[in-house]
Amino acid sequence: MPHLYSPPPAPTHWQDRYAASDWRSRLTTLAPIEEELFQKWAQANHVPITDDYDMRGFWKANGQTQVNRNDGLPHFSDRYKTPLHESFSGESVYADPNSNPPRWNDKDQLVASDGTILFDEPAVVRSRNKHR
Repeated sequence: MPHLYSPPPAPTHWQDRYAASDWRSRLTTLAPIEEELFQKWAQANHVPITDDYDMRGFWKANGQTQVNRNDGLPHFSDRYKTPLHESFSGESVYADPNSNPPRWNDKDQLVASDGTILFDEPAVVRSRNKHR
């Protein structure tokens, strides 16, 4: 009997464990006039529109950026990070609260409930600065 090929499973990431099962269907959609205003705002403010952050949700909620103390760059809150973001946390509206999602500690590290550091922002910033 010939062996049938089956494609490899989709890659999984630690973020997947903490994502609400319906997160993709809950991404913010805008009415046409809102989308037009959003696009103008994003362009005027050089805002990146990526799959790892629901920038439309941020915009619609009149979100405010802060300066990240680790790299000095503008930072968007965790509230609209999607599970595709490298530092997806329990602060996101797309996290499943029943999954005991990771939380930030006072060292700017994202920590799982068992103490595992999932993302170390200061270390990541140092590494990225070395490669610039």
